[in-house]
Amino acid sequence: RTGVEIIESPDTLAMEYSAPLWSDRHWELVAESFRLLRDSGNRIVYVPLIAETNFGHEQSMVKWIKRAENQYDYDFSVMEKYLDLAEKNMGRPKLVVFYAWEVYMLQQGGSGANQQEQGELIKELKQAGALQGKGPMVTLAGTAGGKTQNVELPRYTDPVSAKLWKPLFDQLRQRMAKRGLEKAIALGMIT
Repeated sequence: RTGVEIIESPDTLAMEYSAPLWSDRHWELVAESFRLLRDSGNRIVYVPLIAETNFGHEQSMVKWIKRAENQYDYDFSVMEKYLDLAEKNMGRPKLVVFYAWEVYMLQQGGSGANQQEQGELIKELKQAGALQGKGPMVTLAGTAGGKTQNVELPRYTDPVSAKLWKPLFDQLRQRMAKRGLEKAIALGMIT
């Protein structure tokens, strides 16, 4: 048996073909990309819940809508269309990976078995001048003029963070259950 896992990159398509992100032309390119992934045997879909990722995701696929201090609603329209195109053109996903961690969130003094590796990575990040120790970046919808904007949320270790993310994950679980994909959900990251 051979397992195939190829990460479809909507941002790369937009950049390569000069198609505005989430325009009709861009969605056509995403559909074609999923058809090519189908032919390779891929049945894994990545949904970036954070912005400014190592893979070049400029925006989070779920947009955050600010209601009050530390209170948000969510716009799932991009994610829903993306999953619709994946199912239609690639086939039913075996795994839908919600990508919610990035190397810029790594902070000094981490714990765990790989603390030495983390220390080495932090050293490399500092030498490269990379941002480090930040909270997750997400895309805020509905700012002035209808434009989106990336904002930094509190780090996951901040007690406020659970209150921000739990409603999102509750709604993601419900939406995936409606698609019959609740058992395909994974929380993932690649560094």
